[in-house]
Amino acid sequence: MNSTPRIIKKYANRRLYDTELSRYITLEEIRQLVLNNVSFRVIEAKTGADITKSTLLLIISEQEESADPVFSLEVLQHLIRSYSDNAQSLLSRYLEQSLSFFIQQKQRLNQHPQDLFQEWSKVPFEWMQEFFNLQQKMWTSDEDDQKKPSRNTKKQL
Repeated sequence: MNSTPRIIKKYANRRLYDTELSRYITLEEIRQLVLNNVSFRVIEAKTGADITKSTLLLIISEQEESADPVFSLEVLQHLIRSYSDNAQSLLSRYLEQSLSFFIQQKQRLNQHPQDLFQEWSKVPFEWMQEFFNLQQKMWTSDEDDQKKPSRNTKKQL
């Protein structure tokens, strides 16, 4: 994979221009770049602002409308509420680690479905215990971080 990200320019007419292919592309083609693990950035042509995140959110939004949704209304509402919550960074790390764990388990299943089935049948829900252990470790480390006094607190004592 190329280390330099591919540049996609978004013009005022809402069209996306792939500078590597020298042609306009669609959101579906950007989705394919993601699926193919191609590194890219979407740049606002006029200002040079990086709008990759908002473009990815737009793709997710379209996926949620057209397919079986991943996010329920309740999950979306909780996500929106989390932006005004003090635990926003904690939620971000939680989602990243949970999704990473999910992807690892999915890869294990895809690589060795028979072995994994036999493993699961011998020790039911062992993978869930592994997930819960990961979660507990994450929550415990965050609690420890919050209990540590800051440098300013030490000076005041």
